[in-house]
Amino acid sequence: MRNDQTVYMGTEPADERLLFLLFLKKIPLLVLITVVGTLILGGAYCLRYLVFGDPVIYQGTSVLQVHYEVPVTDPTNYYVNAYTWNTYLDSDIIVGGVADRLAAQGRSLSTEALEAQMEADVESDLTVLTLISSSEDPQEAMAIAGALEAEMLEDFAPINDNVKGMSLVDAAELSQVEPDVRPVRAFVLAAILMAFFTVVIWLIREISADSIYLPKTLRNRYGLPAIGTEESEVLAAHLEYLFRDKEKIGIVPATEDLDPVEVKEELVKILAGKEPSGDRMTAMPAPLLCQESAEAMRKMDGILLAVPAGRHSGMPMESVLAFLETQEIPVTAAVLWNADESLVRNYYRIGGKEEK
Repeated sequence: MRNDQTVYMGTEPADERLLFLLFLKKIPLLVLITVVGTLILGGAYCLRYLVFGDPVIYQGTSVLQVHYEVPVTDPTNYYVNAYTWNTYLDSDIIVGGVADRLAAQGRSLSTEALEAQMEADVESDLTVLTLISSSEDPQEAMAIAGALEAEMLEDFAPINDNVKGMSLVDAAELSQVEPDVRPVRAFVLAAILMAFFTVVIWLIREISADSIYLPKTLRNRYGLPAIGTEESEVLAAHLEYLFRDKEKIGIVPATEDLDPVEVKEELVKILAGKEPSGDRMTAMPAPLLCQESAEAMRKMDGILLAVPAGRHSGMPMESVLAFLETQEIPVTAAVLWNADESLVRNYYRIGGKEEK
């Protein structure tokens, strides 16, 4: 059955031309999947952040002026960035001092909670320090801001010898943090991701499938003399030549889905009175459906195997060929049946030649 040039299923190289044509045919489905996936992902984002969003956060913001022992004229000589200030704020001295001040006001907050609610920021001017206190309760946010502001103004200087002290620029002000919800960006990102993964998954699935779409697959993968499809212009000529001296011709469908009688009748129409005539053809059942027919097949002078086109045709084809080979039933020729004729025509049109 096979020869040295046969490419086994699963090892054949990808056919870019065929993949491109299959992709064009699948564009509506891929677009539909992308749209549905985008609506699901984007809708989930909106549901999470617009309907069941995070609680409103309030911030108390203070601005302090930091006075250094040595004036900061060159940042390369002395540099205290936001990370350093946040390290100071998380120290036991500052956190403990703020907790004590809040306790004096009747507010009891753990040091862990205070560390998460206090933040420092430094922008371009190294002498300007912004203190931010956050809470879901606006009164608590302002209480923390006031306690932190007082702690830094009164007790911070001993922590860093380079700091003489601090002065208040802007007292704590309350503001509401607007949630950063961007539904348009979420939908655009969801569409890009869905389109990418839809195409990649389709491509992997198509490449790894055992599909048979073209007559050349029968020739290259299975080493069979492929004579075309039902609408191939050369089908009648191939039938006439390959079966010219065959008196008994078995028309054998590769799977039980094909009716051998219908295949025979269609071939008679295609030949239109040419040889081989219909009385020389015998419709035979699918080999795996009726294994007892193997004896009758061996008595035939020639076997024409009708192979159904489409997805998942390869594995059944492997089983049929293995059975025929073991039973010593040679296949004279194979025809691809129920093929997508537009796909076949476009494939060879792009390739610059018709199937011979």
